[in-house]
Amino acid sequence: LSRDPVEVDKYIADPLCGFDASVSLWLDIFEMTFRAPQEAQLDRLPKHTPIHLVGGGQDPATDNGKAVIWLSKHLKAHGFSRIRTQIYQDMRHETLNEIGADAAIAAFADWCDEAIARS
Repeated sequence: LSRDPVEVDKYIADPLCGFDASVSLWLDIFEMTFRAPQEAQLDRLPKHTPIHLVGGGQDPATDNGKAVIWLSKHLKAHGFSRIRTQIYQDMRHETLNEIGADAAIAAFADWCDEAIARS
């Protein structure tokens, strides 16, 4: 989740977090995972759409950022040209609740400024 123990404690204390996933939730996740990157779905999106992908190099949910890199390459192979991908090597899953989140937030703000300027 995060290397920041305060953020981990807040997550544990939150009654809306840490629940058991239902079968229906897993079915939705699998459908999204296997259907979303299909060519027919990607063809519906404008290829000039700016996309900012972020991952943690210590995030097991994305195979330590490898899934984020895969998605970036997959989108580029389908003609998307405005993709920025950043893997923060020491971060885990919740980049914005991580030690060093200021760098990720600043990079996102810079990306937003650039995306707006190019629109």
